[in-house]
Order: sequence, then C-alpha cells, then structure tokens
Amino acid sequence: MEMLISVTAALVLFCAETLIAADTPAASEAQLKAIFLFNFAKYVDWPPAAFTNDTAPISIGVVGTDPFGDNLRHIEGKTIHGRRFAVKHLASDSDLSGCHILFISDSEASRMREILNKAGALPILTVGEDEAFARNGGIIKLRAQKWKCPARN
Repeated sequence: MEMLISVTAALVLFCAETLIAADTPAASEAQLKAIFLFNFAKYVDWPPAAFTNDTAPISIGVVGTDPFGDNLRHIEGKTIHGRRFAVKHLASDSDLSGCHILFISDSEASRMREILNKAGALPILTVGEDEAFARNGGIIKLRAQKWKCPARN
C-alpha cells in the first residue's frame, strides 16, 4: 500500500449537488467523509491474515477528535464483500492490529508520524486530512475544497 492517493472532496460535492434533488438537503462534509471511508473498502483487497476469520468485520478506527459526528454510526453494520463494518475510537497509543481502515484526525498532528509508522507495519488503509499526512506516509488524504459547478444550459 505504498501508493499515495489524494482524494478531493470537491468531486464528491459536485456529484452530490448533481444527484440530490433540489428539495433534498445536501450532504454535509462529515456525511461525505463517512461515505468515503465506507466506499474505500470496495477497492481494497486485504490479505486473508488481516481478518481473524471469514466473517470478521472490516474495522474502521478513528484516532483523535472524531469529525464524523453520528455519521459513522450510519455505516456501522453495513456490509461490503460479505463483511460488516465496525467502528472503533482509539487512543493514539492503541494497538492497531484489529483495524483495516484508520482515520487519523487533525488533532493527532503532533503524533501523526508515530501513528503512521505503527500502522505502516500492518495491512491498514490510512486516511487523514492533515497537510503533512501524505508526506509522512499516509495513504489517502481527504481535502475539502469549495468548488462551484459552471452554469448549464
């Protein structure tokens, strides 16, 4: 998992604005981030040893301040590839061995390199928002960006 990917929320916001009906409220940034975490799992093939058994859940760990509010609760229990999602809130010094997707909050910027080094030895997809996240070895950096869709005729 050495390939670095930069994901820009502007594309999702564009899609959300395009697909959501005019009288339906737009998705919040926290909702979109939670959806991203869920959807990333569709494109990751973890080694079989990453799970304790064939029905073990895909575990999303959140280190630091949780920017998702209730939104991760809505994806908890949903399934991808026959595995349900479980969400854990972790301290920065927690054992990460049961995590499959690890979101590192901006509040952990001072410990980010240490957390990424620990996660780098395990089959974990790391996701963060800090400016230095990708430079420090993070895999997917989420970046919210305001973008206006050009007027259409």
